[in-house]
Amino acid sequence: MVPQGDTRPRRPPGRAVDRRAAEFRTRQQGLVGLKEVYNLEPKEFRPLASQATVEALKNGQVKAANIFSTDPSIAANGFVVLEDPELLFGSDNVVPLVRDDVAGSVQAPLDAVSAKLDTTALADMVKQVVVDKKDASVVAKEWLTGAGLI
Repeated sequence: MVPQGDTRPRRPPGRAVDRRAAEFRTRQQGLVGLKEVYNLEPKEFRPLASQATVEALKNGQVKAANIFSTDPSIAANGFVVLEDPELLFGSDNVVPLVRDDVAGSVQAPLDAVSAKLDTTALADMVKQVVVDKKDASVVAKEWLTGAGLI
């Protein structure tokens, strides 16, 4: 995996220290897949919980971390998002879940939001709420207005 638009030579496999959740060691969408798909094996793997992973990346204790694409720490810290041209890592899509008895009344508005909401917009809204400490309802209303939905 390489940073978007980055064509510099990559560090040889086996040099990076990797910190991610413990299950990353044995998952196909983890160290197993990185070895099979990208021939990448970090010299060391130390599992950490989410915020500790962000802190380790931010402080330069690790060179790579596995965090959600909507995590506000990406924008807040200027982290570089890596491309996955071999599609090893699947996407985690936001999907609405509703009860059957209300599905008909909310389907049209939810479809309208789903048609316009993308990862970039969602990540920006999460950042505004978590990092910038804005009120979630205000952030949502601003997005809905800007998207022409209200």
